[in-house]
Amino acid sequence: MVGEDEFRVVAQPAGHAGAGLDTATAAELVDVGEIPTAAMLGDSFPLEEFEQAFELLTRKTAGRDSIRVALRSE
Repeated sequence: MVGEDEFRVVAQPAGHAGAGLDTATAAELVDVGEIPTAAMLGDSFPLEEFEQAFELLTRKTAGRDSIRVALRSE
């Protein structure tokens, strides 16, 4: 059985001091619409158009660029 102190060490955020400590606040801001997450979604394609999605993701589509592409089943 893992003791309470041992669990805290494992669950401690990595990186700089304070990393991950505002996760609850960030989640709340997203939930109430204070953070514009729609702009972060990227492009979304139906599964049948996976080839176009992959071309966009790998920057093979002229004049377009995307860092996040989602496939959806419809």
